Amino acid sequence: MVYTKETKVAAVGVPEELIAAHTAVSAEVAQAMAEGGLARCPADIVVAVTGVAGPEPDEDGNPVGRVFVAAVARDGHKRVLRRDYGERSRGEICGSAMTTALDLIEELLRAQVR
Repeated sequence: MVYTKETKVAAVGVPEELIAAHTAVSAEVAQAMAEGGLARCPADIVVAVTGVAGPEPDEDGNPVGRVFVAAVARDGHKRVLRRDYGERSRGEICGSAMTTALDLIEELLRAQVR
């Protein structure tokens, strides 16, 4: 798990400049996290989630419930989704984000079969 901006940079290679330009909660950073994970492990599909589960907005002004989910596959398929879950509980936001992540994995697996 790469929770902080610093671990996004150190663990999966998200460029600091990308975070500075778009914030850690962005489509660009979610995709960079997934691509960095794919480059660092033997998996065929990697999913990354970045967002604000609350209870407060993040330091960059992203509201509680904003989440980006990215999935990338070794075959080149990729997808990034933005979800705004609103002022739900942390558990509900995290659960919804994980459901979205699983849906994206399924989508990319189906694309590989076609």
